[in-house]
Amino acid sequence: MFTLDSDFLEAVLRGTLPSYQATSLEDQNLGYGFLFYAFARLIRPATVVVLGSKAGFSAVLFAAALRDNSGTTIAEVACYSTILARPGAKGMVHLVDPSYSEKRGDPNHWHGVGFWNDAQSVQKHWQRFGISDYVRHYKMTSQEFLNDCACPSVVDLLYIDGDYSYEGIRHDFDGLDRKSTRLNSSH
Repeated sequence: MFTLDSDFLEAVLRGTLPSYQATSLEDQNLGYGFLFYAFARLIRPATVVVLGSKAGFSAVLFAAALRDNSGTTIAEVACYSTILARPGAKGMVHLVDPSYSEKRGDPNHWHGVGFWNDAQSVQKHWQRFGISDYVRHYKMTSQEFLNDCACPSVVDLLYIDGDYSYEGIRHDFDGLDRKSTRLNSSH
């Protein structure tokens, strides 16, 4: 399966408020979004953790890739094929965002728009892209998530897009690194 058709690209570019992602609606260029999709297609993660997202740009593209994958966890890369350890298994994106808003004057907003306030609206957002079975939103800070039972013990792909301060990134990376038995990351 391949999700990235013209209708999907337009929906993502119009519906997820990508900023600073090198995107262009005019020529349907997802910019960095192509990398998000490609990373998840390439490594076939079972678990993706996204820390922070204005309106789900990265989470939507990671989840679309998980939906398009035919399983998770690479067991072996052979000359002409890739053998999966879990063929048919479904990956999951865990999006953590407390829904802080710059407009409301929330401290530590990092230019958030308060997109994640209503759980029903969030579910409809996922349904719009056909990914509701591949993504879960946790309306909490990364610190709260690290202490929550939903925080996975294995993270195949980590994308940090929340607190951009050195201390914030270090906190998120180190916190998940300590909690996880395996961690692959990107920022």
